[in-house]
Amino acid sequence: YGLTNFNGQLTGSGALVINGATSDPSTGQGIVTLSGNNASTFTGAITVNNGQLVALSNGALGNTAAGTTINDGGTLTFRGGVTTAENL
Repeated sequence: YGLTNFNGQLTGSGALVINGATSDPSTGQGIVTLSGNNASTFTGAITVNNGQLVALSNGALGNTAAGTTINDGGTLTFRGGVTTAENL
């Protein structure tokens, strides 16, 4: 478990599931950061079961059609003035 940063683009249509150990940012564990604009390259659903997903660009969550689900124990954070048209 640890901190994972995706600086490039996600490509594909498969699901992205985040099962981090913790959502406590002070530990650095269970944090996945997406900084690329994935709106035109990623059409899969995103699910956060535990841990924290950090979006650093407006299109970080990919195409809005599949949706993003944040379950108990999961956290979604937007940083740097990021907004999204996606239903959460």
